[in-house]
Amino acid sequence: MKLTQAIVVGLIVTMAPTLARAQEEDEDRRRDYMHRLHEDCEHGDEEACARLDEMREEWRERHRRREYEEWRRSQERPRDYDEDQNRRRFVPQADPKVALCLAIETNYNNCMRQHGGRQNECAAWVYELKTNKCF
Repeated sequence: MKLTQAIVVGLIVTMAPTLARAQEEDEDRRRDYMHRLHEDCEHGDEEACARLDEMREEWRERHRRREYEEWRRSQERPRDYDEDQNRRRFVPQADPKVALCLAIETNYNNCMRQHGGRQNECAAWVYELKTNKCF
């Protein structure tokens, strides 16, 4: 039994650096891929622009989720919703400006997907983003 535990611990210790390296290599590949997409987008490839927008939105979503999880962990104790004075579900407050810009950006991305990446079809959303100073 102790031998099995020692083997498992040994495998974990030896595999940890390998997994960390694989994760770093994956991040490097993703970063290189995004740079290539950015360059292709600057040279007029609309498909590259659409994919780059999707990847950026995925990154933003992961970042928001990570921030929310960190915030949840930073709370003194898990909230018991029944103990809440108003008996309402607790939701962290969002910045209204950020929420508005994210909603407009999501609508723009959906428009681009629906129209096959033709920007002239979605010009109204770009105007909304500029008007609300989301850039």
